[in-house]
Amino acid sequence: MIKLVFFLTFLISNNEDLKIIREHFTLLNKSEASVLIIKNITEHSVTLPVSLKKAYSAIAEMASAQYEINPINKLASFNSGKILLENAIKLDSLNIELRYLRMCIQDNAPFFLGYNKNLKADTNYLISNLKSIKRSDVDLYARIYSYLLIHFNLNAQEKKMLHE
Repeated sequence: MIKLVFFLTFLISNNEDLKIIREHFTLLNKSEASVLIIKNITEHSVTLPVSLKKAYSAIAEMASAQYEINPINKLASFNSGKILLENAIKLDSLNIELRYLRMCIQDNAPFFLGYNKNLKADTNYLISNLKSIKRSDVDLYARIYSYLLIHFNLNAQEKKMLHE
């Protein structure tokens, strides 16, 4: 019984941290507070998987660049986060959420930063593998599905793959 209570508490806490982070991820460009919330959760959560902690921490670092005044600090924050994100993905390259995060960042990063080389590969990976999380992570599935439909001009075959 004690093990069951601990397990359920772990799942609820894990889901709550992840839910909050995902909600604030969509607000990073609008709110410095969201950056700070994600940083705080990734630093203190004991329930989030390590790969997600590293990736969201990296994303928060990258997003904090837009709130810097000094251009040198802006670039340093972005590049620091970029390295951290790439390292997180190297450790767990099949993680669909990590690939989604990188795709979003690369899709929205200013062109002059040159951080877009994985955009097409990540998009294709997400289209091909989205169905694998349709039942296990409905929230992430909906976020990726919506993002792909809204931000990319998918062809008929790609749309069909999303609906399978």
